[in-house]
This record gives sequence, structure tokens and C-alpha cells, in this order.
Amino acid sequence: MPWRRCPPARAGSCFCPTCWAERTALVNPNARDAFLGLNLATRREDMLRAVLEGIAMNLGIIVNIFRGHLPIAAMTVIGGGARSQVWRQIMGTCMTAR
Repeated sequence: MPWRRCPPARAGSCFCPTCWAERTALVNPNARDAFLGLNLATRREDMLRAVLEGIAMNLGIIVNIFRGHLPIAAMTVIGGGARSQVWRQIMGTCMTAR
């Protein structure tokens, strides 16, 4: 996968996910996903990495809401994505967990 070699937030590209609005604190049925910071140098790999980072950041917001009620230091990742070291690292960074 070429996005594995793409450094975090390369060229300032960003993805704002709303595709799973039911998992957020603020539900807005009119919200739409968006890519920000794209330019002519943005590559497909950059966009894929931005999607992973955007989804992880969204999940991180949810984890922080839970942290307001109970301590969370570590998490277990399951599913096919759990095999990806890059995905686990992105999630761990965004959720400040191991």
C-alpha cells in the first residue's frame, strides 16, 4: 500500500469525516465529508492517509468524551485494519493511547 510510505499530513491535506455521524457528539444529517488543503502536488496516497487520520481523529474525540468519565490508557484494536502497523500508530497517536 503506497499510503504506508506517506508521511503524516503531507502537504497539509486534511479529511473531515462525517460519514459515521452517529458516532459523534454532534449529529448533523446535512453534514458532508470534505477534503481540505488539496493542491496540484496532492497525491492519491496523501488523500488516503488523510482519510485514515481524519477517521482516527474523529474516534479520538469520542474517546476523549469517555475519558471525562473513566480513565483509558490502552485500547485493543480488532478487525482487518488491526494488522496494519500504520493504522494502529495513527489511532494510538490520535487517541493518546497504546
